[in-house]
Amino acid sequence: MALVASVVRDDGTIWHYVGDRAGSNPEWVHVDRSLRAKDIGDGGSSIWAVGQDGAIYRWGAEVNDWPVTNGQGTWAIAVDQYGNAWMREAGTGRLLRGIGQ
Repeated sequence: MALVASVVRDDGTIWHYVGDRAGSNPEWVHVDRSLRAKDIGDGGSSIWAVGQDGAIYRWGAEVNDWPVTNGQGTWAIAVDQYGNAWMREAGTGRLLRGIGQ
């Protein structure tokens, strides 16, 4: 079974892990695009990121880039198994679901 995970390095670059759960043939692939992120989450078939500007981006495989969504002012993001994004709102700390859907 394939496993895909994403991480953000301290410099804001995004890396995806592509491999299987057994750990054989692991590979970290740098996503060489213009987005610099401060957090990222993936679940289902969706990958969401919080840009260093606080905007919310969703990976668009059809354009092979990170189009901005309608969410803003976020500092943390997670994605459930259905691909729904959950955000922690900057300032208030409120947990929000569905922003940028």
